[in-house]
Amino acid sequence: MVKIITLNEIKNYLLSMRVLLLNFILLFLTIANIVFSVKNYESNELLHNAYILENNALINNLSNSISDASFENYTIIRKNNPLPFISSDNFNLPNGIELNILRIIDIKLIKKENFLFNANFSLDWLFIVGVILSFFALILTFDSVNGDKNNGILKLNFSNSISRNAYLFSKYLSRFVLIFIPFLVYLLITIVIFQIKNSFYFDFHEYTVILIFIILSAIYISIFIFMGIVFSMLHRNIHKSMLTLLLIWVSFILIIPSLSKINLLSFSPVKNRNNYEQEIKSKSKEYDDMLLNLRDRTLTNKIKILNEKSNIQDELLSHHVHDILSNIYNARNIQRISPYSVFRFIIESINSTGIRSFDYFFSNSREYKTRIFEYLRSEDAKDPNSLHLFCEVKRYARVSGSSFNPESFPRYGARIASPPIESPRASILDTFILIIFLIMAVLLAIIFFQRQELV
Repeated sequence: MVKIITLNEIKNYLLSMRVLLLNFILLFLTIANIVFSVKNYESNELLHNAYILENNALINNLSNSISDASFENYTIIRKNNPLPFISSDNFNLPNGIELNILRIIDIKLIKKENFLFNANFSLDWLFIVGVILSFFALILTFDSVNGDKNNGILKLNFSNSISRNAYLFSKYLSRFVLIFIPFLVYLLITIVIFQIKNSFYFDFHEYTVILIFIILSAIYISIFIFMGIVFSMLHRNIHKSMLTLLLIWVSFILIIPSLSKINLLSFSPVKNRNNYEQEIKSKSKEYDDMLLNLRDRTLTNKIKILNEKSNIQDELLSHHVHDILSNIYNARNIQRISPYSVFRFIIESINSTGIRSFDYFFSNSREYKTRIFEYLRSEDAKDPNSLHLFCEVKRYARVSGSSFNPESFPRYGARIASPPIESPRASILDTFILIIFLIMAVLLAIIFFQRQELV
């Protein structure tokens, strides 16, 4: 009986205006997603490769002298995301870091040459599922029960000895099929075209991310389907149920995710850029005065003070970034009352995009700085004539002028370290929260339907 009701529901809705509009919008957004993701990937890849070639040329030029390499500033750029059609980065997030062997000097936003694809918006599948499909899940369910009750179909169905839970499941399954099958088809088209256009094929990791995205999308869409069914029971008037669900959708999709910008909870204050720069200048002056008033003016003592100055500058920048990221992660706690926010946090985490990608990037850059220093120090140790005194100020440093093999010089890698601020366990917690949302929606639907009158 469940199969018959489900097939009848699908048949009745398949050519309805709502389903046709859903498929038309999905087709349009899929085309837009492919165009933007392919162009963005190409643009990012060109930018990334250009910096790799530039750094390789720089390292080759510096390989004649360990001393020259120890004073050079290196610019690294964030690795290109191979799945931008799933979730893309915020275009205002820094994607470049300038560093030397002792400290991170600056965090940069390196723009791509094509201005069109620097626009601050995303047409990825995270947006399509999170915003568009959640909306249509409610549009297809706001009259699912009250509509049948008003037309007398509900009483007629239960005259055929079908259980209430079976009827409820058929309502859910029919809507899920009408939404999820087009989603899978268009996503598959995106995956195939994206690989063909960029002339590469995904590996096991990328396919795992895609599979997890599909599973989480199924859970997320199911939450809104059951939510629509619940409110179609609570209101006999279909217009009231539609208006109520629209208000809930606006709250979950638009209002609650924006609460971090309002910063309602007044988390620990974060120094702005000007205050941070003033603190850097103050500390730098403090160490400059120490150097000027130094009594024992041996070279070793001078270098010790200068290295302490470099370390404190590096620590201040690290603390500044840490405060900003901590504030953002703390502000996310209030957003977790929205299924959309939880869904977005998980997808950005597994696909290494959004604020999590910068978290990784900054952590990795600090690790890379250490790797360069350790490499040059090990090469310098091979020279018996070197004093092995590294310093950011060239006239004080005493480092070997010997050459080194440029092929052995450390290259920046994508995932050296874990995010220092928010643990990957947060993604597991978010997944658990999303499942809790689904369980609550299912239980509410069952409870309310058991008490539902048939007429």
